[in-house]
Amino acid sequence: ILPDARDLHLQTIKGKKERELHQFLMQFPDSVYSIESMLGTSPMWDKSLPLKQYLFYRIQQQNSSYPLCFAKVGVTFESYAKQIALRYPFQYVKRYIVPSFCSVFLYQYQDITDWNNPFQSEKFTEDYFEITPVTHEHPATIFPFVNSLRHVFHSVYWIAGVLCTLFFAFNIKKYSKEREKFFLLLTLIGFIVIYIGGSVVASPNTTWRYSMPFYAPSLAFMLVILRDALQYITKSLTTSTKTI
Repeated sequence: ILPDARDLHLQTIKGKKERELHQFLMQFPDSVYSIESMLGTSPMWDKSLPLKQYLFYRIQQQNSSYPLCFAKVGVTFESYAKQIALRYPFQYVKRYIVPSFCSVFLYQYQDITDWNNPFQSEKFTEDYFEITPVTHEHPATIFPFVNSLRHVFHSVYWIAGVLCTLFFAFNIKKYSKEREKFFLLLTLIGFIVIYIGGSVVASPNTTWRYSMPFYAPSLAFMLVILRDALQYITKSLTTSTKTI
């Protein structure tokens, strides 16, 4: 949305810090605010990109610590983002909500790469938590194989999820007669739908850790449906065999 916000009059933005943030963000070219970049949240984590740059600017401006300023800047980001989204609702849905929704089902996770260089803890982390410098080294090269498995399991997971949902929909009258199981499955489906909706807004598709709470209830739903489907198939085969 930010490229469209260049024509926005500064005084229409509420809040002094929000106006300051707007001016700061408009200094960067439109190419920085691509859909892929924003869905990946890289502008917040890449030191050369706008949101991280603004964080460093506020740290210098207020002579504040990184963790404290990180929290304060987050409040400004939220307030500013709400104003921009409400002012450009169509663009917000088209350029953010729809791509974010699609990315839930497509494999959008960044592949894990082998990091052969030592990882050194940053000074502000050491000072804030009062820890001694730490260095981690990872000499192994296993991630190319792991990444291939992630691609396969991601596809299998969603195909199984769609098939199980269709099976439940076609047999919903049958399930409604079993109250406890019916309400259990409805609860799991409700959680899944709500979590996907929240994920679409938050764009958590950059790493596994954001999706972890989603897997347990969705797998529980699929296991119940798969068990019922196997029982149905077994019963049908048994009946066919007896008939023959």
